[in-house]
Parts: sequence; structure tokens; C-alpha cells
Amino acid sequence: MRLSVWLSAALAVVITLSLVSLPHAGSADVASDDAETPLPADFKLSDYEGKVVVVEVMQTWCEGCKHAVRRMNRWVRDHGDEGLAVVAVSDEHPKRLARYKKFLKLAADIRRDPGFEWARSTRKTKGYPSFLLFDRDGKYVSRVIGAGSRLVRLERRFKKLLAAGKGDGMTVD
Repeated sequence: MRLSVWLSAALAVVITLSLVSLPHAGSADVASDDAETPLPADFKLSDYEGKVVVVEVMQTWCEGCKHAVRRMNRWVRDHGDEGLAVVAVSDEHPKRLARYKKFLKLAADIRRDPGFEWARSTRKTKGYPSFLLFDRDGKYVSRVIGAGSRLVRLERRFKKLLAAGKGDGMTVD
């Protein structure tokens, strides 16, 4: 028991230190990233037309955001073929976001929201991570603030939307 707790803590420190070394927007290190890493585009909900969309409003320094990656990867793997799109959205530098995606092996899309203009326009975000759920018609359904067990509720909601089909949206918030 003590060994597993110690190993978990050591892994968390290694991941945190690795991410801390990612360049911040405006730093000189940003330009030195390899050219093979695809840069994220700006976020538009309309790019996911016809899909049930989970949007995570996040920051690369946010521990809760990092902890949500495993669950988000499972959602993409288990429900992507059913019409689920999972998108992480941040206002950080594109190269920083690309390195975050690559380092954490994030299966979800990662997109930029410069100045969090889109996120602020929804009036639904209250911290990091904030998860917003949209039906296949692009209508807001629900939100979850935070990670962990709260995401179980979000998962139940998007599964209902996937089963319902287009035009059968539900507003749950």
C-alpha cells in the first residue's frame, strides 16, 4: 500500500515537472519546437456539426485537466464511432498545446480559443476544467465544473444524447 502511494506521488511529480518545462506563450522556447508537431486550429463548434460534443475548457498547468485525459481518451475510443467528439480548448500558445497533446497522448482534439472568447460567450465556464456538453444540433445541454467522479454524470448525459439521435436533444443543466 505504501509503495503504491509513493509511486503514484512520484509519477505525479514527474508529469508535473515535465509539463512545467513546456514553454509559456511569449517565451523564446516556443519557437524551438519541432516542425512535425501539428498545431491546433482555432475552435469552432460548427466544425463538429452532427456530433455530440464534449468541450473541455482547460489549461496545460491545471492538475484536474491532466487527470481528465485518461477518461477523455476512453470516451474517444469507446464512443467516437457513435458520433461523439471530445475537444480540449485553451487560450494558450498553439505549440504549447501541441506538445501537451503529444506528451499526455491526448486522443481528443485540442483547439485554441484565443482569449477564451468562445468559452466566455457561453457564460457556462467557471474554472478549470469546465466540461460543456452540446447535442448533435449544436445546442448547449449541460456542464460539469471539475474532474473526477463528476464526469460520470456527464458521461451518462452524452450516452443518452448518442442514443437519441439528431433533433432529439435534451437540456439537462
